[in-house]
Amino acid sequence: MEKGQRKKSKPANELSVLRERIKLLEAAENKRKRAAEEASRMATVVRDSNDAITIQDFEGRITAWNRGAELMFGYSEEEALRMTIWQLAPPNKAAEQKDLVVLDDCRFGATTFGRDP
Repeated sequence: MEKGQRKKSKPANELSVLRERIKLLEAAENKRKRAAEEASRMATVVRDSNDAITIQDFEGRITAWNRGAELMFGYSEEEALRMTIWQLAPPNKAAEQKDLVVLDDCRFGATTFGRDP
C-alpha cells in the first residue's frame, strides 16, 4: 500500500454491504407494492364488469364468478363456486365445452366460457 492511502476498515465495508442490501430490499418492496396495486385494479375491473367473467381450475371447477356472470347465468357467486363450468353449458354443448376447457388449459392455463367462435 502506498503512503497516504488508507486501507478500508472492516466496519466500513460491512456498512457498504448493508446499504446495498437495504437498496435491494427497498426495490423489492416497491416492486411488490406495484404488483399488489395492479392486482387490486384488475380485481376491481373483473368484479365491476358488466360482462360475465368466470375462472375455472383444470378440473372445470368454478373458482371465480363476477356480478356479470350472476346476471347472465342466474346463479349467485356462492352457488356458482360449488359448480363446474360444464353444469352451465346447455346439454347439447357440454362435450364441446369440455373440449374448449382442455384446449384453453393447454394454451393459456385458463378458460373463457361463452366465447363466440
